[in-house]
Amino acid sequence: CPTLRADVADCPLGGASFDFVLLHDVLEHVDDPRRVVAEAARLLRPGGELYASTVDRGLLATLQVVWLGEGLGLI
Repeated sequence: CPTLRADVADCPLGGASFDFVLLHDVLEHVDDPRRVVAEAARLLRPGGELYASTVDRGLLATLQVVWLGEGLGLI
């Protein structure tokens, strides 16, 4: 499997290259999240899907995670 190291905000691959792009716990670590999301969107083929998740450490997010965890029986 080939490996590519590149700037997530300036990927050297051509546009419309992927059906799915995953940004898992990435956006909170970059200087310009909008640019990263725009670059991810550029890489998507028409009809492709972008999944982005990030850790929000605020009180509301913490309470939501606790509520979800309790609802699923995890805590």
